[in-house]
Amino acid sequence: HEFGHNLGLWHVHRGIAEMNCTDECYESVPSMELGDLCEDTNPTPMNHMCGDPHPEPSFDTICEPMDFHDTPYNNYMGYTDDECTNNFTPQQVARMHCYIDLHYQSWTLTQKPSPIPLTPRVVSSTPNSVT
Repeated sequence: HEFGHNLGLWHVHRGIAEMNCTDECYESVPSMELGDLCEDTNPTPMNHMCGDPHPEPSFDTICEPMDFHDTPYNNYMGYTDDECTNNFTPQQVARMHCYIDLHYQSWTLTQKPSPIPLTPRVVSSTPNSVT
């Protein structure tokens, strides 16, 4: 989880639990421009359960009634217990690669010109790698 933060990732619940209802970044649909900036993580409130959250009155940060399904509860960037977390999404992996290229380039022995930052795009993936 903390390693993900060090490589430029936000919490998966950022677009719901860490925004005001009037914030222009409030996430009601998956988006590359809102919330955690990864379109392959569905919007979710902060959730400590090993499963999709159930609508409860305790979700006091939810601005509009939403049925949360296919949420990234097993994602390392959530708050679920460690025995439930087991993945980063392909777009999160791409963001981490871009972050390394942009922010840690000075650590390499050969200096290259800084690349133009682009939105990460998954070109191909297998169970063991993402390009």
